[in-house]
Order: sequence, then C-alpha cells, then structure tokens
Amino acid sequence: MALPIPPYTLGAWLGDGSSRNGQITNPDQEVLRRIERDGFLVRSYDSLQHNVIGLSPLLRRNGLLMNKHVPPEYFRAGTEQRLALLQGLMDTDGHAATDGQSQFDSTNEALADAVLQLVMSLGIKATKVHGRAKLNGRDIGDKWRIQFTTAKQVFFLNRKRARLPEKTRRTGAFRYLVSCEQVESVPTRCIAVDSQSRQYLAGTAFIPTHNTELAIGMALTAHDRSLILRREKAQTEGIVQRMGEVLGSTHGYNSQRSAWKLPNGGLCEFGGLDNMGDESRWQGRPHDLIVLDEATEIRKQQALFVMGWNRTAKDNQRCRVLMTFNPPTNVEGRWVIEYFAPWLDVKHPNPAKPGELRWFTTIDGDEREVESGEPFELNGETIRPRSRTFIPSRIGDNPFLVGTGYEAMLQAMPEPLRSQMLYGDFSAGVEDDPWQVIPTKWVEAAQKRWTKPNKIPPMDSMGVDIARGGKDQTVIARRHGMWFDEPIAYPGSATPDGATTAGLIIAALRNRAVIHLDVIGVGSSPYDFLNEAGQQVIGVNVAEAARSTDKSGRLRFYNLRSELWWKMREALDPVNNTGICLPPDSRLLADLTAPTWSMSGATVKVASRDEIIERIGRSPDYGSAYILALMDSIKLDRSIGRVKRDYDPYDLSKSYDPYRT
Repeated sequence: MALPIPPYTLGAWLGDGSSRNGQITNPDQEVLRRIERDGFLVRSYDSLQHNVIGLSPLLRRNGLLMNKHVPPEYFRAGTEQRLALLQGLMDTDGHAATDGQSQFDSTNEALADAVLQLVMSLGIKATKVHGRAKLNGRDIGDKWRIQFTTAKQVFFLNRKRARLPEKTRRTGAFRYLVSCEQVESVPTRCIAVDSQSRQYLAGTAFIPTHNTELAIGMALTAHDRSLILRREKAQTEGIVQRMGEVLGSTHGYNSQRSAWKLPNGGLCEFGGLDNMGDESRWQGRPHDLIVLDEATEIRKQQALFVMGWNRTAKDNQRCRVLMTFNPPTNVEGRWVIEYFAPWLDVKHPNPAKPGELRWFTTIDGDEREVESGEPFELNGETIRPRSRTFIPSRIGDNPFLVGTGYEAMLQAMPEPLRSQMLYGDFSAGVEDDPWQVIPTKWVEAAQKRWTKPNKIPPMDSMGVDIARGGKDQTVIARRHGMWFDEPIAYPGSATPDGATTAGLIIAALRNRAVIHLDVIGVGSSPYDFLNEAGQQVIGVNVAEAARSTDKSGRLRFYNLRSELWWKMREALDPVNNTGICLPPDSRLLADLTAPTWSMSGATVKVASRDEIIERIGRSPDYGSAYILALMDSIKLDRSIGRVKRDYDPYDLSKSYDPYRT
C-alpha cells in the first residue's frame, strides 16, 4: 500500500530524529545510505548531525513534528513495509545482544508499544519490560524495553544483523497449537479483511485466523460456474490457498488460467480488476455466482459491468452476486452506500431492515426500485426485476471472536476505524483525499440547501458536456443565478449527431441563456448547429490557457480546465458565502469530488479527464457540465450582434443574486 513516508526513513527518524524537523543524529553511514535509497538527499553537518532534505514537510503534513508516533496506516501495511519500519527503529534505538536477543529501549512508552505491535504483527513473540533510564549514571525517568529472539532480519545494519541467531527454537519464537476441542455449533457471520492470505490478526497478541469461507462454500456446494474477483489479481492468491485447504489438495487448479475444476464438476475462476478495461475480459462469459471481494475497493463501473454476466443456461441453477466489504474509507468506495441505499443511507425515504429483500431493475438507463419481483411489461419489453439484500455483521455476532480479545483491540482503535470495524458504521471514516479539489462536505452543504422554488428565476447559463461514446452521457446543466436545476442526461446513443444534440439543447434553453459547450472532439458539430440556429453559444476548449487567477490573485492555472474546476471550488467554499445550491444528485456529488490537484510553483493543475476515469471508472460528465454552467458570460443583445468580450466570464459577483436578469 502507498505510505506517506518511506517506512525505513520514518523508523530511523522516530529513533534518532529531531522532533522539531527532519534532522537525524546518527553516526552510521549505512543508515544514511539506506535513507537515500528511499529517495531523500542527506546533507551532513558533521559526523553526527544530518539533515534529510524533504523530510520535514512530510512529517509536518502527517502531524509527526513534536508528536512522534507511528501512524495507524503503517500497522496495516504490507509485511515488507512493516519490516522496513521496524528495521529503521531497530537500527537506531535497537540493540543486538551477544546472546542473539534483540532489544528496543525507549523512554516513550507509546513508541515502545508501537514496536511491540510491529514485532508481533510479524509473527514474533515479544515481551515488554519496564525499568529506569540512566544517563551518565543519573536516573532520568522511566524506560520500556521490548525484547524478543528471532532469525528474521529485523536489522538493516550489517554489524547488528550479524548477531542474529541463524535459527530459533520453534517453541520460543513461534506460536503453535496445543489442543483442538469440539464445541457446540452456533450461528456465525463472516468477516472479510483486505489481505492476500485472507487472514486477519485477532487480539493484541495478533493471533491469525482465516475468513472468506462463505464465498468458497457457495462455489463448492451451490454453484456450477463461479467467478471470484478482487481489485488486484494478486489478492486472490490467499483465497486460492484457502480453497486448497478446504479441499485437502490443489488437484484441479490451473494456475496459468487461474481456474479450478471442482470435484462436483463445477468451475471456479479467479481474477482481478487492476486496470480500467480488465472487466471486458469477462464479457460474454456467464457465471451463476460472481463474488466481488472487498467491493468498496472495486470501481463501480467495472463492478456493474461484470455483474451483467451473472446468468446461466442450466435449469434450476440459482444466480447470485455476493459482495463482501467493510465500510468505505474513501470517496471512491461510497458507491456501495448508494447501491445498498435502503439499508445503508440514513436519509433513504423507505429504509429496509437487515436481510429484507428489495427488488430493482434498470429503466431508461436509470436503476429503480420496484414493488416486487413480478415481471412486468414496459414499451413492449418484459422486465424481470432482481432481488437485493444487505446483511450487516458486527464482532458481537461471532461468539468465538468475542472470547479472543479481538473486540477489545477494535475498541482501542482510533476513530473512525473504531466505529467502522466495531459497529459497521458506514457513515464514519469516509475521508477526502488531501489533494481533492472540492471537499465533499462543501458539495453536500450546497445540495442540502437545494429546494425547487415555486417560481424559478431566469436562466443565466447552460453547461453542456457532450457524450464521447461508449457509456458516456450528454449532460445539460442549467444555472439560474446561483441556483442550479436538476441535470438533464441522455445516453450517447440518443445524441448521435450535431443536429440532434443541438435540438435537445435548445429544447432545454430558457431566457436567452448563454450556452457554454465543451467543443473538444464531438462538441464541435453541435456548436456549429447552435450557431446557425442563432443561439448564443460559447465554445469552451478546456485545454487552452487559463484566463484568470484564483480569488487571492496569487495562484495561476495550468490550463482552462484547471481554472474552471477551481472556480467551482471557490463558489462552494463556505467562506465565500455565494449561496450556491446544487441538486441532490449522487452522480453529481461523485463527479465534483473526484478530481485531485497538484501544484508546481504557483501553478495549480487539476487531474485530467483520463486520470479521473482511471480513478472512478467513468467519465465525469455531470461535474464537467456543471463547471461549464458556472461560467458567467454576459447575454448579448441580438439586435446589436456579436461583440468582442471585454468582461470576466468567471466573475461570480454578478451571480450572487439568484433573481438577477
């Protein structure tokens, strides 16, 4: 997983770094060279004092200056990353005793506890001992020692690594089973975790245990053709291993095809959706069971595409899609809340109980909930709804886990992880990317203000994003002052040419509003037709140079596209008090919160359309239309004709009054 600071460098700084900046006090050149391998430049003042160039901003950004600690995400990182972090700590504040024992001493108990947790997470038995610290024979307070014996390379420094034992006694270094007793069978629930091995670590002592049995059980006992998918193909390896344990061998498994011929004659395939386009591999290949493991990590567009092939030609064979997931921790994973809205969205007008069946179908490209699963006729077509349900699971549902101390560990976790993992709270912990252009809360506030007035003010501006093919949509956004109307969306098939698209735009137009049209690619043809029809249309090429600065006057923009997105950010910023109202459309929320930004000098660059597609799995058609509608071009008097613009089309001060004409 991506970590904000390379783990070895962070460990070395936690051990020997200044709490005020990125300086490190350490005489070992081997440590400094290892830090440079992490991409830093080390500038030495003398043999002891060294400045790690570029480290201070990272420490400040992650709240580590004057607050030394191990951030929570490092405890959930990969094995090699956790080992590198431990090596940085042990190379600086660790000691390799002559008898082979490894020791870590610290006067910071929280840091000692972090080392203890890291060591045990690597499968090593360790103990914590309290003592007194002395400096030049003088008692300076409490200290804590973490001590353990292992042959694992917990040091990077060769002189310390040389003292590690070649091997250790299994009873001294590893945990092992001492008994296996039969207990009464009781109902349990599965908990799936993000691990290639499908193992999670229970309790503060990190006792490993397996999961994801439900998907394996379904594939082995109730289905003929099964497909188990993860965001990354490599993450299915643990599921394959577990299936081999259940079956007692790997007989029938073809690793090259990632397919398993099961003893009952069925077939189970394993795959990943690492990149956009990987979903097309499964097109036309029916599976009666499709498992989306850790669904919040899978892009919505890919998930829905693959689910379209959940079918069978065998009589009496049940077709199912199983999704396993924890509450999402980022914006991209929020689609599952929308997908299971009756169970997870607290604002849903008709909430569903856990396990209650609801029925859904797609009509005119939009998903709709219907009253029952009975087929019905629509425009000469027979529509057959499909059922959907959601079953929550908490730690208390599994009495075996409750007795292991796992619940106490979850209770000790920081928020929002505590609420997510302990209570299954889907409203907790969905955090914005720190470089997200528009904070989610700003968009939600603008949508919360939205109500449809009895009399809609005159239309000032229209933004149009033309479908570029595939599953893109042509979206029309209409602005009346700072009140935006609901989007009008057409599938790409409904806007096949410029004349048709221009007709739909004119049909939505009111009050001689200015049309702002994205003319890149397919937008040029509708632009020509609208011009010929005498409409005031402004062709917007977002790749062109920016035309203004940000509100402060200090920031420039990489291109016009970056500027338009930033202007929407400024309009939504509560500090600016624009009174902007956006329709409560989930697709609009997802689009407006998708772009991230970067900075070079004083120039802001917003992520490209292709980068957003890679992130959310589709084109941000809704967001693009609304940033175009925000443009505030002066309406021309047609009796005078077209004139050269000498005004700022992004001056939102003209738009604060929603009843301006």
